[in-house]
Amino acid sequence: APYPPRLLFPPRWTDQSFEERYVVESEVPDSERDPEVNPNAERDPTVHPNVRRAPRRVKRRFATPEPAHEIDVSLERTEPLFVTAVAADASFEMDTGPIAFKPTLMFQARTHAVTLRNTGMANLPFECDVFDPKQDKGARPNSRDEKIYSVAPVSGVVAPGGAVELVVRFAPTEVYASCSRTLRVCFPGASADGARDTTVSLNGKALRPWCHFDLAESDYLTSGRRPAGDGSLPEVSSATKVVQFASLGLGARVARRFEVLNPTSEAYEFFWEKTSNGSFRAESERDHSPFRCLTPRGVVAPGKRYEMAFEYAPFEGDAHERLFTFRAPSVNVSVPFLLAGAVTEPRVTLDTACVNFGKCLVGATRRESVTLVNHESVPFKFSFENLVSAAYGDNSREVTFDPPSGTIGPLGEVSIAVAYKPTHEGSRSVNVALNVDRKPNKIRLNVKAETYAIREACALEQDADYGQSVARGALPSAAPSGRPTIALAPAPARNAVSLGRVCVDDVATRRVSVANEGELTFEAEWSLGLNSRLSVSPEYFSVAPGERRVCEIAYRPNRTETLRESDAVLTVVNGRSYAFVIEADARKPLLVFSSRDVVFGPALIEANSSKHQNAPKNARVLTLTNQDSSPLTVDCAFDSVGDDDAGAFVLVSGPEASVGGGVLKPGASCEFVFAFEPREPRRYETYVPFEVNGVKSTRVRVSGEGVKPRLELQQSEKSSKNGSSGSGSVTLDFGSARAKSAIVKTLTLVNKCPLPVEVAVDSETLRAISDADVRCAVAVDGGSAKRLVAPPPETPEKADDAIGDSGDSKQTNENTVVSSSFSSVVVPARKTVTYKLTFAPEKRSRPFQVPFAVSVAGGAPKAVSLLVGGCVGAELALSRDALDFGAVVDGARVTKTVLLQNTGDVGCSFAFDVASALVGDKAHLRRRFELFPQSGYVGPGADQEIRLTFVAGFPPGHAGEDAAAKEDGAVSVNYDFVARCVLDDGADTPLELTVLAKCVTASAPTDTVRFSARARGETVVETVVRNSTNEAWRLAPTIANGNWRGAETLFVPARGEASYAITYAPLSVSSDEDPHLGSVRFELPDGTVDTRELLGVADSPETAGVVEASVQAKKAATITVPVKNFVESRRQRFRATVTFSEDDSSPSSEAVTLRGPEFIEVAANATRSYPLSFYGFKEGETTRASVTFADVDTNEVATYDVAVTTGAPETQGEISLRAAARQKVIGRVPVTNPLSLPVDVTTRFSNPRTFAVDGETTTIPAKTTKDVRVGYRPVVAETAFSDVVVESDVLGAWPFRLALSATAAGPERGVSFTVPLGSAETKKVTFAHFLDEPAAYDVRWRGGGGNGAFVSAATHQAQAASGLENHEGSEQSLDVTFEPMSLGSQFRDVLLITSETGGEYVVPVSGWCVAPKPVGPIVVGANGASVSFKNPFDAETTFVVTTDNPAFVATRSETIGAKQTKTIGVRYEPSDAGRGTTAKLLVTSDRVPGAPWAFYLKAE
Repeated sequence: APYPPRLLFPPRWTDQSFEERYVVESEVPDSERDPEVNPNAERDPTVHPNVRRAPRRVKRRFATPEPAHEIDVSLERTEPLFVTAVAADASFEMDTGPIAFKPTLMFQARTHAVTLRNTGMANLPFECDVFDPKQDKGARPNSRDEKIYSVAPVSGVVAPGGAVELVVRFAPTEVYASCSRTLRVCFPGASADGARDTTVSLNGKALRPWCHFDLAESDYLTSGRRPAGDGSLPEVSSATKVVQFASLGLGARVARRFEVLNPTSEAYEFFWEKTSNGSFRAESERDHSPFRCLTPRGVVAPGKRYEMAFEYAPFEGDAHERLFTFRAPSVNVSVPFLLAGAVTEPRVTLDTACVNFGKCLVGATRRESVTLVNHESVPFKFSFENLVSAAYGDNSREVTFDPPSGTIGPLGEVSIAVAYKPTHEGSRSVNVALNVDRKPNKIRLNVKAETYAIREACALEQDADYGQSVARGALPSAAPSGRPTIALAPAPARNAVSLGRVCVDDVATRRVSVANEGELTFEAEWSLGLNSRLSVSPEYFSVAPGERRVCEIAYRPNRTETLRESDAVLTVVNGRSYAFVIEADARKPLLVFSSRDVVFGPALIEANSSKHQNAPKNARVLTLTNQDSSPLTVDCAFDSVGDDDAGAFVLVSGPEASVGGGVLKPGASCEFVFAFEPREPRRYETYVPFEVNGVKSTRVRVSGEGVKPRLELQQSEKSSKNGSSGSGSVTLDFGSARAKSAIVKTLTLVNKCPLPVEVAVDSETLRAISDADVRCAVAVDGGSAKRLVAPPPETPEKADDAIGDSGDSKQTNENTVVSSSFSSVVVPARKTVTYKLTFAPEKRSRPFQVPFAVSVAGGAPKAVSLLVGGCVGAELALSRDALDFGAVVDGARVTKTVLLQNTGDVGCSFAFDVASALVGDKAHLRRRFELFPQSGYVGPGADQEIRLTFVAGFPPGHAGEDAAAKEDGAVSVNYDFVARCVLDDGADTPLELTVLAKCVTASAPTDTVRFSARARGETVVETVVRNSTNEAWRLAPTIANGNWRGAETLFVPARGEASYAITYAPLSVSSDEDPHLGSVRFELPDGTVDTRELLGVADSPETAGVVEASVQAKKAATITVPVKNFVESRRQRFRATVTFSEDDSSPSSEAVTLRGPEFIEVAANATRSYPLSFYGFKEGETTRASVTFADVDTNEVATYDVAVTTGAPETQGEISLRAAARQKVIGRVPVTNPLSLPVDVTTRFSNPRTFAVDGETTTIPAKTTKDVRVGYRPVVAETAFSDVVVESDVLGAWPFRLALSATAAGPERGVSFTVPLGSAETKKVTFAHFLDEPAAYDVRWRGGGGNGAFVSAATHQAQAASGLENHEGSEQSLDVTFEPMSLGSQFRDVLLITSETGGEYVVPVSGWCVAPKPVGPIVVGANGASVSFKNPFDAETTFVVTTDNPAFVATRSETIGAKQTKTIGVRYEPSDAGRGTTAKLLVTSDRVPGAPWAFYLKAE
């Protein structure tokens, strides 16, 4: 059943969604860490602002990106949006009274809040600023006075009815003469008249202190963060300054520094005094305090700062406090300080608190892995220690760790392998402690497992035939197979296994069973030592709980030996082992062969096998005798399948069941009978294996030679016979024999092989020559001949008729033996056999060809000769036996013909005897009948036309002689006689021709009937016959001239008339001057004749037919034209001529092919198809031509119009093009031009990635074939099919199919950089754009751009590449800038330029950052000089500036923002005359130690 459809639910996401993940603190944006920008940013008060913190892992929130989605257009709808607005003037309330601040020490601050309330109905925007009313409005305020007062917020919007507090802060940094300022609050756009504002006067007084501590304020005392004690914490006043320390673990030293400023003009001395903490943490003066002052005393110069430093190094506990007092006795200054330290436990943890190994095997080692993760930015040392199990005591040896100790790097991970190897059975739970340096609490790891021991039971199955194997102290039991077993003892005990006596090459086995009585699967393996005759199966195995495996130990000796003390060991993995001692005695069986070499000698290759005969011809007997003292099982493992030599030998018989079923008792013998039946003329040799006791031990060689029967024609026979039909065969030609004659031929065969050969004539050959009147007799080596008679079809295998008159199978002489089968004789070696063949025909017969086939040595019949002959003679006959001239007008001359046809093989003379038939009262007819020719010769297969002419006339004295002058009607007389045709030599009986004629009186034609038609056409004209008598007439009209035809009878009713239709069908052309003449005679019952004259004119024939066909262009076709032979009496041979039409719409004869055979013969009154081969190039054209068939004898012409229309051509073939993306591959399209002029062809493609390599137009020379080159340049990996059409205005189109295949492109040429730190280099990455349309490419870095070192544009717009030659594409360039941020690093990344249509370009980019190069010299004048320096890092960095010449003075340090440039001022102040005028200015940073930026300076 199909799976149910998967339901997709939209993710839960809003614009407020976020996700939390750990990041390295350096990845947190500076804006989030800056308290001024982000008030919620956590700031560690124990870290000086100028001290760079080490990176650490912190948890941060990140906005969840909006998931990919598609807008469902069907759910779009329009919702009304209501907009409301309120227009009103500003109305507010604010206390504008003056604000006077109390006297404030320098570097301290006081604040005052003023409430601004919006009493209007609209939002109230406001802006605040502080200015000096005594200063001109255009004057720039003094930078030292700018930050006396500040207000927050500076600007904002107050909602209607809302209020906001404006906090004014007074923080003097100097003692000013006047601190009077004005706070101005401006309300832009408060009314239609413009902005409104209000002012508040500000005033205060600044006091100068003796000292100022540049230390951030801390809420440590006020927020209740002091450690909870027992109530004995010392009291600390609120004026106490707090210095906080945070230590990452124990033993770490944390330094805290802050500065003391002396704003006065007097210097004073100071010192730090320790104050007792009371009983807090039981600390005393003698106790080791974790706090230490690094600057215990000193002198603060006037107007200068002095840096104070304290160190915190805890070694125990988690929180500490210490009181110090800053004292300056000369100025009477005493300030209490509280040093508060807290120990933060390092975030070093294991990814799991428990490792459960599950079920384990005692003694087997199981391994798992845990991961130690360091979330801190500093390394830590770690080590494992074993704890004592509550139930089993010390288990330190069971659990081991790799590595047991080490160091984990900052923000790193260490994979630790935990190995557990139990030593006792039962449940285990081991607690392991992981000590991490500086971590106050140990990490606990619990290791659990359930251990089990192996419980196996091994037993040996007994064998009754070979004794028992007994292990000491073991009791026999029963195995699942039913055999008794003996339990085996584990090592060091040894278990004896006795195999007894074993025959060489035999196998003796014992079975050992291994059962698993435990709860875990165990594995076991065997070790058999160095004795290769011993084996075990299986050697390595496993046994599941509750199962039993049986192993078989086998001993296969290959020589006589005695096996003693042979060791074998069965070892259970992680368990016990079992030792075996194997004993055996190997010896050979005493079996005697009568022969080890059976030789058959030469033997004939016979087709019929003798496998199933009781007495084979070639047989040998092999006798085997058991002379051993024990019975032996003897088997012949002879197999003739798969071996060509072995296939010629057959095992006819072997030991029968009565002899013991193949078991030879001591002293007994058995016989094996082998037969040799070769199939090829070569030597055969094979070995017959005999297995004794089921083991292959002895081989007997059997050999023989196959001899091919060589029965060949005698050499004299080959040279004397007429013609040879092939190698080793001749043709016996009896010629053309006359009837009752005899021709004798002999055929002699020689036996050229060294053995007698049985030869037999094929029964089918005997039947065939018997049917051809050929008799056959056989004689061997000149002996008496015996006639061979064909066997009757119903008993072809009957032997009694094979020998002629003798009828039996006897030996005729010492060299001739006739077998009992048909025509079979045995020819001795080197002797001959002769066949006597007699051809004695009794009558004419057709020619015959009979292969004379003989079978040699029972093989398939093979023809050794071809018997050819025949009995020839003449066979004459008349085409008709009677000639009836009908009624002929007196004096008319009528000729009729009859054919004398000879269908025989020889010619024959003939003679007509007319005179003997015209005697007596018919003698006058000799002048009335003329026969031509009266004698002659008719060739074989020829016809002789015999013409008999009747000259009508009446006998002398007949009344008809003057009947024309009489008016009493017509007179007629009938004639008949028989003419005999005598043939030469009386070969046949004479032929007889009956002649009938009638002479009537002549009468003038009563009418003339005229006809007009086209040759081979026909027209019908009717003539009317009237009957004026009272009886109906049935007339037999007679038409003279074959161009007319009509009905044989005409019925004319009494006193009526009838129309007689006459058809005029001329076969030749006639004219008015020479028309076709004929007549139709109607012999009336009263003896008169009504004659009508027929006159016909035949015009030229019309087109015999129109043949139209539609075929595909560019494809050969055959068009058939039906040709009709209108002549009924003879065949016609036509000459065919093809003539193309000269119509402008028909293509030229060069552009098409239309031809056929030159001649065609059509039988009488038949139709035959004439084939025309057509090939047209251009589709949509109609080729018109006429095919004329002219009779070669009469020049009669028949013309056919042929119109062939060509359709669209089919695909001419498929061309495969395969290339990588953006690579070009070229294919070839063959185009043929049959014209005598050059032809231009154009190429059209369906795929934009394919193109014509040689341009859109290619010229094909006349009468040639040229290849049009087709190119393919893919852009992306694809597999597609495309069409390409080569077109010509004259020759049409050649469509081809392109099979396109493109693989992914390789990388482009890479770009490399070598840039000094602090510099940047830009190079161009070039690639080719192959599309003929613009494309937008997305540019991205696979690895993030080398952490920002590589910079490029995010997109690239490529213009269309059309119009370029050779389709090489347009070159595109993309700027890549390399600006490294770390020294000595090699940056590698891959630039991916991707477009959905233009494909993907992969460009490897590498860069190497080297040390900065020195710059200079920079001339330092009287006014100094400035050095431009850029911060190459992605974070704000403090750089230290030093010079090697004190005369050149520069700022000691500069803090420069990320990627920002700042100028460093340099002055030349020579103090001693010995100072030089050159120097080197070095700029260094902690981020790149040892690689300073060097600037050479030179003073003017």
